[in-house]
Amino acid sequence: MAYPVIILGAGASNDYIDLDKRYLPRQRHLEDIRIDLNWQPPLGNDLFDTRFEKTIRGFPQVRLLASSIYSSNKELEDRLSELVENAVSKERIQKELLSFEFYLQNLFIKISENYKRPLNNYATLIKSVHDFTDRNNKVCFATFNYDLLLDECLEEELNDKRSDTNSELPAYVKNPIKLIKLHGSCDWGYPLPNSFELEPAANKEELYKILMKDWNFLTNHKISLSIGRGGKIPIYRSKNYYIENETKDRRLYLFPAVAIPLPQKDFICPESHIKELETALGETDKILIIGWKAGDQRLINIMENTIKKPVMITIVSKGENDIDEIKKKLSRIDKISFFNTNQNGFSDFIQKGEHEKFLSIDPSTI
Repeated sequence: MAYPVIILGAGASNDYIDLDKRYLPRQRHLEDIRIDLNWQPPLGNDLFDTRFEKTIRGFPQVRLLASSIYSSNKELEDRLSELVENAVSKERIQKELLSFEFYLQNLFIKISENYKRPLNNYATLIKSVHDFTDRNNKVCFATFNYDLLLDECLEEELNDKRSDTNSELPAYVKNPIKLIKLHGSCDWGYPLPNSFELEPAANKEELYKILMKDWNFLTNHKISLSIGRGGKIPIYRSKNYYIENETKDRRLYLFPAVAIPLPQKDFICPESHIKELETALGETDKILIIGWKAGDQRLINIMENTIKKPVMITIVSKGENDIDEIKKKLSRIDKISFFNTNQNGFSDFIQKGEHEKFLSIDPSTI
């Protein structure tokens, strides 16, 4: 049997817990529920939601960016692109975008810490995927999400805690269950060249303030914008904001390795991960899409170029209109067909056991 590919977008992490039924704590923990829901992973246009106000306050330039975005009715990506194109001061918009990257990293670390639950949709899906790989071959997860909710479920199911400090991040693709984080991760960072020259920083917030103050350092080292860094600059996995050299007498500070939500985003992950995804797409006979609106043109291009044999695609999303729109965006890809399921979002898909049906079905029999 071939190599299933599972593509996850923001809607998957947003629907990570079945809020209607199984995964909620009992009533005596209603206060916990309230706190947890404040950290529910946002969809794109909710990145500056008022529930994140405390985090936003830590990054003054983000507040400026947020006010500019909220003054428009456009989608977040389109409005950001417009702001970049029309910026009178390039330095100001660059500082706002840099601030946004620090904000995204900080926000999704907090979300990963505060929203995780032992019983969740990712854990249920991964358990079934693990059973599948024991019997068959491999599975490839490709996610656009910055959070660690999927990562930690994979580590727990595989009993494989990643201590990956290699700049190619091989631990993500060494197992039969592979994880490709296309737009980066809240625990990834680029080492800032010669950053031991900066004044010492006690935490991430302090590093951010130092970089805002020492703008020449950033521009001199060409790390100041979300320019084409994906695959070209080493990435390290660390929840710290620095890595140490072998003698531990110097620190290289880490700049957040996350993709700003612009229409033409670069992939942030190492090129070796992209090659793994291309291999998976070339071998697969079925693709599961959960919570992804098919808005990333680069991935669609890769699918178009690598899928050379019949592939069944199942789309998990709330609402038939969303599913129809995703089908339209993917329709130019040859050799694909769509297999509809009885579901209304990720939680419903899991609760009805449709995930097991997807893994067990042989597309050649349809």
